[in-house]
Amino acid sequence: MRNVFDSAGRDGLIAAIKDRLAPERFESGVYLLVDPSFAPLTGNLKVWPSTLKGSKGWEDFTTREWKPAAANPPMLRATFDTLPNGDHLLVGKEIDDLDEFAKKIKTALLWSVALIFVLAAVAGFRHAAHGRTDRSH
Repeated sequence: MRNVFDSAGRDGLIAAIKDRLAPERFESGVYLLVDPSFAPLTGNLKVWPSTLKGSKGWEDFTTREWKPAAANPPMLRATFDTLPNGDHLLVGKEIDDLDEFAKKIKTALLWSVALIFVLAAVAGFRHAAHGRTDRSH
């Protein structure tokens, strides 16, 4: 989005953000453009998150403002930057899906390791039992 500001200025950036937030888009993006005093100009957040400090960076945060009907506010990951005119731009996305996916991968790995141990134990018992029957002949 910074490149949009560089080529089209503030008005072009506002238009690009509004385009990304159009109802027919299927993005789960979080956008906020504020002026140098942090007054909102456009976006789907209304307040600059207090955890975002400094002139640029990235941060994970939650806010009740994003999906207020949710029982727990989802985790968001955003990059933020101070533009040459002093405006501040936040661009992010919901990352709860990523956390859920990581949990599923960890669970699958744990089950895989457990299965390997069970199969190894079965193979060991079969080998031990087979060894005893060979000695009796």
